[in-house]
Amino acid sequence: IIKVNPKKRMTFDPKESVDMQGQTGPYIQNAYVRIQSVLRKAKKEEMGKASDYHHLNKQEKDIVAQIFAFPELIKQAAEELDPSSIANYSYTLAKTYHRFYNDHSILRADSLDAKAFRLMLSQMVAKVLKTAMNLLGIEMPQRM
Repeated sequence: IIKVNPKKRMTFDPKESVDMQGQTGPYIQNAYVRIQSVLRKAKKEEMGKASDYHHLNKQEKDIVAQIFAFPELIKQAAEELDPSSIANYSYTLAKTYHRFYNDHSILRADSLDAKAFRLMLSQMVAKVLKTAMNLLGIEMPQRM
């Protein structure tokens, strides 16, 4: 429901609203839960600071760019009274993260720097998704 601009008409489909593959809250929550699972499996010492940021792949760069766009998006959503932009942003970030997760190993990365960076990136994605969904009044579970 919140993915639709409040100024537009919509038809509610109950099945679509809980689809794990569509542009829905459960899809976004699933990305958050996936990240929590990765972080639980990581050892504390693996979550240190990465020191080499010169070899990021395209998907990592895309996620970083999306994270940096979040504050401006929130400002714009507030100015325009449009929560749908937050919902759509959250879906896009979750979709990008799911693709990244499927294409690149996080816990078995090629180097310690890559592993540390991917864990840090995952933490940031989780933080942004949780903040965005909280702004929309949607809780983020630790497990699904």
